[in-house]
Amino acid sequence: MKKIIVALTCLLCLTSITGCFNKKEEKQEQLTIETNDVYQPPVAATQPQIRVYNELTEALKQGNSSEKVAELVAVNFVYDFFTMYQKSGKDQVGGLQYLPTEKQEEFKTYAQLKYYDNYDAIVSQYGAESLPNIIMHEIKKVQAEKLIYNQLTYDGYIVDLDVQYQESKLPSDVVKTKMRVQVIWNQERYEVIAVEDY
Repeated sequence: MKKIIVALTCLLCLTSITGCFNKKEEKQEQLTIETNDVYQPPVAATQPQIRVYNELTEALKQGNSSEKVAELVAVNFVYDFFTMYQKSGKDQVGGLQYLPTEKQEEFKTYAQLKYYDNYDAIVSQYGAESLPNIIMHEIKKVQAEKLIYNQLTYDGYIVDLDVQYQESKLPSDVVKTKMRVQVIWNQERYEVIAVEDY
Protein backbone atom coordinates (compact mmCIF):
# COMPACT_ATOMS: atom_id res chain seq x y z
CA MET A 1 0.00 0.00 0.00
CA LYS A 2 2.85 2.39 0.87
CA LYS A 3 4.42 1.71 -2.56
CA ILE A 4 1.16 2.61 -4.31
CA ILE A 5 0.84 5.86 -2.33
CA VAL A 6 4.47 6.78 -3.08
CA ALA A 7 3.97 6.00 -6.79
CA LEU A 8 0.80 8.10 -6.93
CA THR A 9 2.51 10.98 -5.11
CA CYS A 10 5.42 10.87 -7.59
CA LEU A 11 2.98 10.78 -10.50
CA LEU A 12 1.09 13.82 -9.14
CA CYS A 13 4.38 15.71 -8.67
CA LEU A 14 5.42 14.93 -12.24
CA THR A 15 2.02 16.04 -13.53
CA SER A 16 2.32 19.31 -11.61
CA ILE A 17 5.84 19.90 -12.92
CA THR A 18 4.74 19.11 -16.48
CA GLY A 19 1.83 21.52 -16.06
CA CYS A 20 4.24 24.24 -14.98
CA PHE A 21 6.45 23.60 -18.00
CA ASN A 22 3.46 23.71 -20.33
CA LYS A 23 2.36 27.04 -18.89
CA LYS A 24 5.90 28.34 -19.29
CA GLU A 25 5.99 27.19 -22.92
CA GLU A 26 2.65 28.90 -23.62
CA LYS A 27 4.04 32.15 -22.25
CA GLN A 28 7.19 31.82 -24.36
CA GLU A 29 5.04 31.40 -27.49
CA GLN A 30 3.50 34.85 -27.02
CA LEU A 31 4.88 36.91 -29.89
CA THR A 32 5.69 40.60 -29.69
CA ILE A 33 5.32 42.99 -32.60
CA GLU A 34 8.49 43.81 -34.54
CA THR A 35 7.71 47.17 -36.14
CA ASN A 36 8.95 48.59 -39.43
CA ASP A 37 9.07 52.08 -40.95
CA VAL A 38 6.70 51.35 -43.84
CA TYR A 39 3.48 49.88 -42.38
CA GLN A 40 1.88 50.62 -39.01
CA PRO A 41 1.41 47.55 -36.80
CA PRO A 42 -2.12 46.17 -36.36
CA VAL A 43 -4.14 47.42 -33.38
CA ALA A 44 -5.43 44.82 -30.87
CA ALA A 45 -3.53 42.20 -32.84
CA THR A 46 -4.07 38.47 -32.41
CA GLN A 47 -1.05 36.16 -32.30
CA PRO A 48 -1.55 35.07 -35.96
CA GLN A 49 -1.68 38.75 -36.99
CA ILE A 50 1.54 39.46 -35.11
CA ARG A 51 3.19 36.46 -36.79
CA VAL A 52 2.39 37.61 -40.34
CA TYR A 53 3.22 41.25 -39.54
CA ASN A 54 6.60 40.19 -38.18
CA GLU A 55 7.19 38.19 -41.39
CA LEU A 56 6.56 41.39 -43.36
CA THR A 57 8.93 43.36 -41.13
CA GLU A 58 11.62 40.70 -41.62
CA ALA A 59 11.09 40.66 -45.41
CA LEU A 60 11.52 44.46 -45.55
CA LYS A 61 14.59 44.29 -43.32
CA GLN A 62 16.19 41.53 -45.42
CA GLY A 63 15.40 43.28 -48.70
CA ASN A 64 13.37 40.31 -49.97
CA SER A 65 12.08 40.25 -53.53
CA SER A 66 9.24 42.53 -54.59
CA GLU A 67 7.02 39.50 -55.05
CA LYS A 68 7.52 38.31 -51.46
CA VAL A 69 6.87 41.76 -49.97
CA ALA A 70 3.74 42.23 -52.13
CA GLU A 71 2.52 38.78 -51.06
CA LEU A 72 3.01 39.63 -47.37
CA VAL A 73 1.26 42.99 -47.77
CA ALA A 74 -1.75 41.14 -49.21
CA VAL A 75 -1.65 38.57 -46.40
CA ASN A 76 -1.40 41.24 -43.68
CA PHE A 77 -4.28 43.21 -45.15
CA VAL A 78 -6.50 40.11 -45.21
CA TYR A 79 -5.65 39.13 -41.62
CA ASP A 80 -6.12 42.65 -40.29
CA PHE A 81 -9.30 43.49 -42.20
CA PHE A 82 -11.22 40.21 -41.97
CA THR A 83 -10.31 39.46 -38.33
CA MET A 84 -12.80 41.17 -36.02
CA TYR A 85 -11.68 39.18 -32.98
CA GLN A 86 -10.13 41.40 -30.26
CA LYS A 87 -11.38 44.54 -31.98
CA SER A 88 -13.40 46.94 -29.83
CA GLY A 89 -16.29 47.46 -32.23
CA LYS A 90 -17.36 48.23 -35.78
CA ASP A 91 -15.41 51.51 -35.81
CA GLN A 92 -12.08 49.68 -35.47
CA VAL A 93 -11.66 48.74 -39.13
CA GLY A 94 -8.46 46.82 -39.76
CA GLY A 95 -6.07 46.88 -42.69
CA LEU A 96 -6.36 50.56 -43.60
CA GLN A 97 -2.58 51.08 -43.36
CA TYR A 98 -2.13 48.86 -46.45
CA LEU A 99 -4.33 51.03 -48.69
CA PRO A 100 -3.43 54.19 -50.63
CA THR A 101 -3.75 57.11 -48.20
CA GLU A 102 -6.42 58.91 -50.24
CA LYS A 103 -8.68 55.81 -50.17
CA GLN A 104 -8.49 54.98 -46.45
CA GLU A 105 -11.43 57.06 -45.18
CA GLU A 106 -13.67 56.11 -48.08
CA PHE A 107 -12.85 52.42 -47.60
CA LYS A 108 -13.41 52.66 -43.83
CA THR A 109 -16.91 54.07 -44.39
CA TYR A 110 -17.67 51.34 -46.94
CA ALA A 111 -16.35 48.62 -44.60
CA GLN A 112 -18.47 49.85 -41.70
CA LEU A 113 -21.58 49.58 -43.87
CA LYS A 114 -20.81 46.31 -45.64
CA TYR A 115 -18.72 44.13 -43.29
CA TYR A 116 -18.14 45.58 -39.84
CA ASP A 117 -21.85 46.37 -39.50
CA ASN A 118 -22.18 42.68 -38.52
CA TYR A 119 -19.96 43.13 -35.45
CA ASP A 120 -22.75 43.83 -32.91
CA ALA A 121 -25.05 41.17 -34.34
CA ILE A 122 -22.32 38.50 -34.07
CA VAL A 123 -21.51 39.46 -30.48
CA SER A 124 -25.20 39.50 -29.57
CA GLN A 125 -26.10 36.20 -31.24
CA TYR A 126 -22.91 34.11 -30.86
CA GLY A 127 -20.70 35.91 -28.31
CA ALA A 128 -17.50 37.95 -28.71
CA GLU A 129 -15.42 34.75 -28.85
CA SER A 130 -17.16 33.93 -32.16
CA LEU A 131 -16.03 37.09 -33.97
CA PRO A 132 -14.11 36.10 -37.14
CA ASN A 133 -10.48 35.29 -36.31
CA ILE A 134 -8.12 34.21 -39.10
CA ILE A 135 -5.53 31.77 -37.78
CA MET A 136 -3.92 30.33 -40.93
CA HIS A 137 -3.53 31.00 -44.64
CA GLU A 138 -2.27 29.27 -47.75
CA ILE A 139 -0.94 31.13 -50.77
CA LYS A 140 -2.40 29.67 -53.94
CA LYS A 141 -0.80 31.94 -56.54
CA VAL A 142 1.21 35.14 -56.84
CA GLN A 143 1.32 36.65 -60.32
CA ALA A 144 3.02 39.81 -61.56
CA GLU A 145 0.55 42.07 -63.41
CA LYS A 146 0.13 45.59 -64.75
CA LEU A 147 -2.78 46.93 -62.71
CA ILE A 148 -4.91 50.02 -63.27
CA TYR A 149 -5.63 52.34 -60.36
CA ASN A 150 -7.12 55.85 -60.76
CA GLN A 151 -6.79 55.49 -64.56
CA LEU A 152 -3.02 54.96 -64.31
CA THR A 153 -1.11 51.72 -64.85
CA TYR A 154 1.11 50.36 -62.07
CA ASP A 155 3.44 47.42 -61.59
CA GLY A 156 1.81 45.03 -59.19
CA TYR A 157 0.82 41.53 -58.21
CA ILE A 158 -2.34 39.51 -57.88
CA VAL A 159 -2.24 37.29 -54.80
CA ASP A 160 -4.68 34.39 -54.39
CA LEU A 161 -4.93 32.94 -50.90
CA ASP A 162 -7.18 30.73 -48.80
CA VAL A 163 -7.72 31.49 -45.12
CA GLN A 164 -8.88 29.45 -42.16
CA TYR A 165 -10.74 30.90 -39.18
CA GLN A 166 -10.69 29.83 -35.56
CA GLU A 167 -13.59 27.47 -34.88
CA SER A 168 -16.55 29.18 -33.26
CA LYS A 169 -20.35 29.22 -33.13
CA LEU A 170 -20.42 31.49 -36.17
CA PRO A 171 -21.55 29.49 -39.24
CA SER A 172 -18.58 28.86 -41.53
CA ASP A 173 -20.50 29.84 -44.68
CA VAL A 174 -20.81 33.49 -43.61
CA VAL A 175 -17.08 34.27 -43.76
CA LYS A 176 -14.85 34.71 -46.81
CA THR A 177 -12.22 32.02 -47.20
CA LYS A 178 -10.89 32.51 -50.76
CA MET A 179 -9.45 35.91 -51.62
CA ARG A 180 -7.83 37.55 -54.63
CA VAL A 181 -5.89 40.65 -53.62
CA GLN A 182 -4.51 43.25 -56.04
CA VAL A 183 -1.35 44.98 -54.84
CA ILE A 184 0.45 47.85 -56.62
CA TRP A 185 3.82 49.56 -56.19
CA ASN A 186 2.85 53.14 -55.28
CA GLN A 187 4.58 55.92 -53.30
CA GLU A 188 7.63 53.71 -52.62
CA ARG A 189 5.63 50.89 -51.08
CA TYR A 190 3.15 48.16 -51.95
CA GLU A 191 -0.53 48.99 -51.44
CA VAL A 192 -3.76 47.03 -51.73
CA ILE A 193 -6.25 48.39 -54.28
CA ALA A 194 -8.82 45.59 -54.54
CA VAL A 195 -10.01 42.38 -52.83
CA GLU A 196 -12.47 39.92 -54.31
CA ASP A 197 -13.42 36.26 -54.20
CA TYR A 198 -11.71 33.94 -56.65
